[in-house]
Amino acid sequence: YYISNSEDRFSFYTKIHSAEKSADFKDIKNELKDRYGQIPKETKSFINLAEISLLYRDSLVNNININEDSLVFKLPDEFQSAGDGLISRILSYESTSVIKIRFKKDIDSVFVVFLTKKGFDWYGELINCISLFYKG
Repeated sequence: YYISNSEDRFSFYTKIHSAEKSADFKDIKNELKDRYGQIPKETKSFINLAEISLLYRDSLVNNININEDSLVFKLPDEFQSAGDGLISRILSYESTSVIKIRFKKDIDSVFVVFLTKKGFDWYGELINCISLFYKG
C-alpha cells in the first residue's frame, strides 16, 4: 500500500469522496505527496477518476469507458433534443490525441466514440472535452 496505515488510508478515501471541486483534488494530491512522497500511478489514476466523475456529474454523459485507444461516452437517447448544435459541436472537436469521432446508436443510448492515439493522456483529454457534453 502507498499509505500503510489503514486509518490514514480511509481518511484519504473520505477526502477524495467528499471533494466538491477540482482544487480539492489538487490539495489532496499535494497533501499525499508532502506526507508520503511521490504518488504512485495507480493512486493518481484513482484520484483523477474521482475528479472526472465529479466534473461530469451534471453533464449529458451517463458513463465513460476509457480504453487504450478510445474514449466512449454513453449518452441517453434523448441527448439529441439538447439542441444548441450538440452533434456538430462534438464532431468539430479537435485534439492531437483524437483521430476520429463516431456515433453509435443502441436501444436506449447513443455512444460517442473518440478513437485516439494509443497511450493518450485520458485524464487531459476528458478535461479538455468536458464542455462538449453540457447543454448550452
